Amino acid sequence: MRTRAIIAALGIRAARGGDVSMRAYRRRLGGVALGVVFLAPSAWAEDLEFTLLNAVDSDLVAFQVAPAGNDDWGRNLLKHRLPRGVETQVLIPNGMPSCTYDVRGTFANGEVLEEDALDACDLGGYTFEK
Repeated sequence: MRTRAIIAALGIRAARGGDVSMRAYRRRLGGVALGVVFLAPSAWAEDLEFTLLNAVDSDLVAFQVAPAGNDDWGRNLLKHRLPRGVETQVLIPNGMPSCTYDVRGTFANGEVLEEDALDACDLGGYTFEK
């Protein structure tokens, strides 16, 4: 029953005698799989991890990234406040095809620091400082 539903969804018609040709099934399924490969390359984008250090006098309370030139900062990537002199590992899930990001840090004293166009793939680490 489940196979028939999949076959119907793929739009494969039955051959003479009502049986679906396995050749037609494989050909259509292969085409669907190939389409998924080319339509969703970001599905293979890897997580990007690097070390973040706070060298500012106030606790870092939020760390956000956006593709370079984009103002959509997304969610806070910090799991906890980051005091001065402390570092942590930061994970950018499902990294973008480009390695160039803008970064933003928000501090407990209300200060916001931004830096544009960082190559996060070659970065290895980033330090917020004044």
